[in-house]
Amino acid sequence: PAALAQHFATIDELSEGRVIVGRGNSGPQVIEHFHGVPFQPAFKRMRETVEIMKILFSGERLNYDGDLFKLQRGFTLRFDTYRKQLPIYLATLNPRSVQMTAEISDGWLPIMIPMDRLKEEIDQVNDWVREAGKDPADFTIRAPGGVTVANSPEAQARARAGQAGTLAFYCARMGEFYYRQLSRQGYEDEANAARLAWKEGGGGAAAESIPGEMLEQFGFVGTTEECVERLEQEQAAGALLHSVNVMESDPNEFAKILEALKG
Repeated sequence: PAALAQHFATIDELSEGRVIVGRGNSGPQVIEHFHGVPFQPAFKRMRETVEIMKILFSGERLNYDGDLFKLQRGFTLRFDTYRKQLPIYLATLNPRSVQMTAEISDGWLPIMIPMDRLKEEIDQVNDWVREAGKDPADFTIRAPGGVTVANSPEAQARARAGQAGTLAFYCARMGEFYYRQLSRQGYEDEANAARLAWKEGGGGAAAESIPGEMLEQFGFVGTTEECVERLEQEQAAGALLHSVNVMESDPNEFAKILEALKG
């Protein structure tokens, strides 16, 4: 946690206060076989990490008696932070973790929530924010699916193929967490089909198994005008931070698209 606080506080100073701290637990394959540390207890580690970072960002001496971290030497960061409170957004999936996100953080970075359930999910999170004694107006939620502007049929086809490949990979090759998330959201059959297709025919077959309706629910590809409409739908559901990709190589056209998206 202290190393994370050092990194983010340094970048916040260099960027003159533009940093948003993003934190997620990943999964056992990455944490244990790439970083070389035990994955569990991930839930408790996330809470304690956030609490420790907040202490260090504030400039207070670090005296912390947690279950995982017992830090009693009173260390501080060796520089004055640009801001005493850096916004911390958490990427969480299951309801228990999302409720903790509402309690201890400043924003939520969800993934794999279908568009037709987004408002329901956000309303629940905002209820948890209120239960924690906070104002939902001060809590930021990012839309869970990306929006890709593609103004030609060829670009749209490439974007949808990439989207299908990503969904298939998350279904079949990213452990159980994303599979469970898709199942909670009503897409267990589609996730099972992608897993079977990958096993029998590889990534290409798995991507081809993803239905078009599923692609539109978990992301969006369209013209500039269609993407503006999708962003408005996300905003109406309560998501005020968006992930947008623009498939345009001409700088002048790119700038025009950005202006249209800004509204």
